[in-house]
Amino acid sequence: MNLRLRKHSRPIIAAILISVNLIWWMAPGKIDYLIAQHREVLLGRYSVGRFCTMVAFLFISLLLLYIFNCEHKNRKKRCFKVVALLLGLIVSIIIVDTGARLIVKPRYVRTDDIYHRPPNIQTSGVFRDIPETRHSYTNPPKGYPDVPYTLTVDKRGFRNRSDFDTYDVLVLGDSFAEGSKVTDQDAWPTLYESLSGKKVYNLGMSGGNPGTYVETLEKFGVQLSPDIVFLMLYEGNDFRGSGELIDRTAKESGFRERIRAYYKSSPLRSAVKRFLINTFSFQRSGVKRESTLFAASNPLSWMPVSVSEGNRVRHYDFTVKRLLKHYVSKEKFMRSSGMKTASLAILKIKEICKEIDARLIVVFAPDKPHVVMPLIRERVSAESIREFLALKKRDLPGPKETKAAIFKNLSAQEEAVREFCEKEGIEFVSVTNQLRESIKNSEQAYFTYDQHWTPIGHSVVAEALYNYLEGE
Repeated sequence: MNLRLRKHSRPIIAAILISVNLIWWMAPGKIDYLIAQHREVLLGRYSVGRFCTMVAFLFISLLLLYIFNCEHKNRKKRCFKVVALLLGLIVSIIIVDTGARLIVKPRYVRTDDIYHRPPNIQTSGVFRDIPETRHSYTNPPKGYPDVPYTLTVDKRGFRNRSDFDTYDVLVLGDSFAEGSKVTDQDAWPTLYESLSGKKVYNLGMSGGNPGTYVETLEKFGVQLSPDIVFLMLYEGNDFRGSGELIDRTAKESGFRERIRAYYKSSPLRSAVKRFLINTFSFQRSGVKRESTLFAASNPLSWMPVSVSEGNRVRHYDFTVKRLLKHYVSKEKFMRSSGMKTASLAILKIKEICKEIDARLIVVFAPDKPHVVMPLIRERVSAESIREFLALKKRDLPGPKETKAAIFKNLSAQEEAVREFCEKEGIEFVSVTNQLRESIKNSEQAYFTYDQHWTPIGHSVVAEALYNYLEGE
């Protein structure tokens, strides 16, 4: 009996492995959702993560077939060969990755205590406001005109062109404070400096979060003796907190987080990712658009949304995930780990500002759907909004209820932060209305295909903060 089972086990195992791989590779997956994210779409159907997972599973399946497709007495020898192969592969990857880290200059300097760019560098380029993949949408409109930029990094590793011992104003925040996708002189801290006549030091850093804002102020800001500290909180990323951010705020970086950060910073990983996207993505693979994917009833048919005033039309897109953030009620948001993390950071920064006798002003930076959705409320049907959100969230109510929930909770995060600041006696400024009024007047405050502010948006924010302080 055992001999018969062993004799038939090889084709059974082979059939199972082959069947699983075929089903996984042929399954359509969330095609529309992947396209809605308009990034990292391979062969028009898989994200980079899923594609790599399937390739890894296929590789493991081939190794298992190699092991089991032999007589029982030879399996130990084949297992030893497979283990030796895997160990050799792992060692080779580690060696190559270590060499790449020594050769490739990192984009950021990051330890447990600091996070900034490599000091004393200047980079230039041109940002193009285009979809990350060519076939993200049917006949995608032109985005904002190309933006030539220069990014100047000072001796401390932050975006500043001046070098003083003290400054009147400090700016904390992520890419919205640093000025992603715009040149040095168009970032709002620089524009505010020109308007106010004050010396402004920009401690904003792309990829930052409330935990790093605390660290940055402690390590770099205190010594500059500011009178005012602007803490810019972007509702897109600064409130997606986790235990990792809470630990970082409390200076308790865990081993798992360190391993994850080390993996994400790997130049080898980045190179493989770029190769996969450039080789297999919708953008360069030559895959034809399928009419079934881009039909009028498609959940993406209303993207990018248009906002017009007279003959001037501006377009804006955003992902399913970003709009879903506004499906959450204020009460639920206030209980989230993201709000808890931000609250801890705000209170810690308040303490530091009190110690150095600086005035803390929290600036709320809204994301694109928060600003744009009220301007298109009557033009986008409840069915379209629900179908769009259903690409990622399945337990939605009817179309009318879904649309009503979105607009009811659109300002939930802003209201929660405002209430928290009022309770703690912290100044709070929102630039939502100013940005919305700018877009309503057909000034393109956000890029079409990127989440960040255009030079126009930065100008709106600088003027709003200047008017807030001058209005006193």
